[in-house]
Amino acid sequence: MAISILAVLVLLCALTLTVPCEAKIPVLSLEKLVRQADVICIAETERKELLPDDQGRVTVVRNHLKLTSCLKGTAATAVVVTKKRRREDNLTVPAKGPMLLFLKRGNDDLYYPVNSIQGVWPLDKGSPQGMGLGITVQQVIDEIYRQHSETAGGIQ
Repeated sequence: MAISILAVLVLLCALTLTVPCEAKIPVLSLEKLVRQADVICIAETERKELLPDDQGRVTVVRNHLKLTSCLKGTAATAVVVTKKRRREDNLTVPAKGPMLLFLKRGNDDLYYPVNSIQGVWPLDKGSPQGMGLGITVQQVIDEIYRQHSETAGGIQ
């Protein structure tokens, strides 16, 4: 009897330890995502640069990007997006194919995705994927235009 109870307890502990946990980030509305971005562009990765820390572990990946079009703001032809791999929501910039990026310029003159993974939308045949699924590029352009019109008209 004691062995049965012990076996059940061990099984319950094992199940508890194997239940997947989700990492959650606050999701911004399209309005806030556009407002917080200094640059919104469509780009492709040219190359990745892996930067190790003092212990030799890769903690930063610099993604050197080729811009194909800029929807908001201006940026050089090569924007570098830096990511740290120690976060719960590990940001992955696609190695191939176009992506829509919402970028904030940092104090180090590098660009960082707005709200981590929410700022990188892979494009499949022109349609946003990832956290952009269900939103069109035209909706992003319309929101940029709406915010620009508000600012130009003096509405805050």
